[in-house]
Amino acid sequence: MSHSPRIVSLLPGLTDTVLALGMGQSLVGISHECDLPDGWLDLPRLTRCLIPEETSSCEIDQAVRDLSGIDLYELDIEALNELKPDLILTQSQCDVCAISETSVVKAGSLLKSRPVVYAANPTNMSSVFLMIREVARLLGVRPAGEAIIRCFEDVEQSLDHRRQGTPLTQVAHLEWLDPVMGSGHWNPEIIRMVGGRERTSMPGAKSRVLAQKAIQDCMANCDLILLGLCGFSVERSLNELNHLPKTNYLRSLLAMDKRRIFIIDGHRHMVRPGPILLSTMSMLAEILGGNGKMDLPMALGDLKLEFHAKDFSEILYVSDRWIVKP
Repeated sequence: MSHSPRIVSLLPGLTDTVLALGMGQSLVGISHECDLPDGWLDLPRLTRCLIPEETSSCEIDQAVRDLSGIDLYELDIEALNELKPDLILTQSQCDVCAISETSVVKAGSLLKSRPVVYAANPTNMSSVFLMIREVARLLGVRPAGEAIIRCFEDVEQSLDHRRQGTPLTQVAHLEWLDPVMGSGHWNPEIIRMVGGRERTSMPGAKSRVLAQKAIQDCMANCDLILLGLCGFSVERSLNELNHLPKTNYLRSLLAMDKRRIFIIDGHRHMVRPGPILLSTMSMLAEILGGNGKMDLPMALGDLKLEFHAKDFSEILYVSDRWIVKP
């Protein structure tokens, strides 16, 4: 592109990538799920979810099944056309988590600006790096993309050195409560990088529904439990956990379990491929313990990397209810 590109990003992880590459000022539109640094431009939000925000985990799962084959998100094509984007960033990984690639490609073909549409499909850390490199190439800033990847490599090397001879912490990471779904994609890898072994899935595998026996086995063989629910904040995740029926198998199992349990902001961290995973690794290193503070830059480009106290909480079961540990 001979001029500064006009970018629309329809996935938080891709918006993070644009920011980390130092190209945030080229963003002209984002999705309803994207968040930007404090004081950033108030950009148009071009998507909305057709499932009400207050819907429970079980109800969301049922709605997804009922609406199979129908896009769960709506794209404002009129506003998109007015923005005249040169590049639209989207995803082809999961039609439940964000607007489908098919809808975006169709919309892009109708625009007068004839934008390039790039759809990412990261399934593990290698493909996360591939996504960063491709966005950097499209924006003409390849060195900035390589700098992000070197940062990941430096962090992993540092963590490997620190934990030499230290046994891996056995971790059960759940991404959904009702039905219970285990971890997947890049999460087993980043948990391994910080000194853990994730027991519900393998690196690169899709998140999957766990049968009761699999749940029991995972819990019985882990040192701590992480609840990093897809798209949910700590507050909403805690609310979901407390609203599970008392007869629910997972609720009963967790209530009897004596292991430490942490809720993580799944929207910002566990299901968000891109540079923000550096912040996620720093947070997980603190949760798992034994790794000390990670030496991370405060920011990459326009993307801040620090995590906040509200991004995770240890929880306790007290008087028939889950609460944040004082």
